[in-house]
Amino acid sequence: MEIRLAEAAERAACEALTPLAGQAEKLWVGEHAGEIVACAGYAAGPKLTAVAVAEKWRRQGVGRLMVMYVLRELSRAGDVERVWVEADEGAAGFFEKQGFHRQGAVLVKRLVVCG
Repeated sequence: MEIRLAEAAERAACEALTPLAGQAEKLWVGEHAGEIVACAGYAAGPKLTAVAVAEKWRRQGVGRLMVMYVLRELSRAGDVERVWVEADEGAAGFFEKQGFHRQGAVLVKRLVVCG
């Protein structure tokens, strides 16, 4: 699977996975054999958003890869100390496994700046 920035025409494929794709300022896609199988991005805040994986690709670590990729890109951008995400109870456990901690109604992760 290749992870790369989404092209404008690929946003529709991401919106088919999650309607939150339209909120992302920057959006990445996971592509396999020409098919968009996952997406993740961020919006102002910075807020992690549009994390979604096609059903047949779930439970294979694809979501984790997408989240870690976006977090790495945010840390490289500099001056970002934390990122947050809104998640329902079903998804909250996934984000907690990625190092996010509950802080009120959201989950927050502190970033380590990469060189």
